[in-house]
Amino acid sequence: MNKKSNYVSLLVYTTLLIIALLCLWILTRTKPLEVHYHVIKKATFQDVLTIDGVVRSNDKIVVTAFANGDLEPIVFNVGDPVKKNQTLGILRWDAIKDIKSPMDGVVSKIYRDSPGPINRGEPIIEILNPDRLEVMVEVLTTDAVRITEGTPAIIDGLGQDRKFDARVSRVSRAGFVKLSALGIEEEKTNIYLKFVNPPPRTLGNNYHVEVRFVISQTENSLIVPNSALFKVGDSWAVYKVDKDKAHIQIIQIDKKSSTEAIVSEGLAAGDIIVDFPNDLVSEGKTLKPLSIE
Repeated sequence: MNKKSNYVSLLVYTTLLIIALLCLWILTRTKPLEVHYHVIKKATFQDVLTIDGVVRSNDKIVVTAFANGDLEPIVFNVGDPVKKNQTLGILRWDAIKDIKSPMDGVVSKIYRDSPGPINRGEPIIEILNPDRLEVMVEVLTTDAVRITEGTPAIIDGLGQDRKFDARVSRVSRAGFVKLSALGIEEEKTNIYLKFVNPPPRTLGNNYHVEVRFVISQTENSLIVPNSALFKVGDSWAVYKVDKDKAHIQIIQIDKKSSTEAIVSEGLAAGDIIVDFPNDLVSEGKTLKPLSIE
């Protein structure tokens, strides 16, 4: 009887020990960390400088009062189209005379729309040619030295993924100081761009756009996204994935833009790295792909 009781006790203790060990293994086992994978491949590298700009017309005329007199109400609104020699308003002086539009275009600004006395030379209305649009960008002088006439650019930020090719038409040699949003004095200059093809008629004066200057372009380059990069000492590194394990890989970078870089050493086409690594990623960490790009 004692032998049977001892056997049952041993079986119970053994079962409990196995269950405890199994629970301990479940609690302590490494759970794969979900991350984004990125496949290294060759592509065209563009060193791009992105700055906000504004669309404006380089062909506009301010219509002024041609004599002292009384101005009758201006019935036009900003954005209204006008034809050359169309009557914009009426000025009463020694005689009643029409104020004519000097060109085909659209009303871009109204200086005076109320009736009453007006002095000679006082601005009344501004007319611009919507077919002569250009883009003006205020650029830091340290960046402007990298941009020359003819530098290609992409005009973006107009919604619906509409992008337009442009080229730098001139770089102003006159700099100026402007306060940044943080109150820091910055030395800037103006850069002007022309559209390669006529822009859509829906694009107007003072529209704000995003300008991407293509400073340089290198074909057939091994590209790594900046979002995958981190520093190890003075060197750049990425987490290279091998059999779903993370391993720190030191790499050599030749060129770097605001979004990506050219890798010259440390990686090859087809290698998989971790994109957007967080603090939970470490050497030897078991990984699970959330996505593969």
